[in-house]
Amino acid sequence: MTSSFKLSTIIYPNACVVDAIAAYDHLCEFRVVERSERDCLLEVEFTSDRKEFQEQLGHEFLNYLLDLSLEHHLKKMQLPLNQ
Repeated sequence: MTSSFKLSTIIYPNACVVDAIAAYDHLCEFRVVERSERDCLLEVEFTSDRKEFQEQLGHEFLNYLLDLSLEHHLKKMQLPLNQ
């Protein structure tokens, strides 16, 4: 099964997308289908045939990417991550 995610570069910096892909590349195949200054269309092909696992893995990947992006933005704003 293949899923597509359109990711805003404002929310998800390229470096964070690259890091998230590296963390999940043993579970999925990733292809950047389209890229612009504003967004990136990412195709994900899951190695498992189980649909429920694919959906969970897709959600976990996006949550991990969001966490990386949030840390990136907080560091950029020089806000402490742990208060």
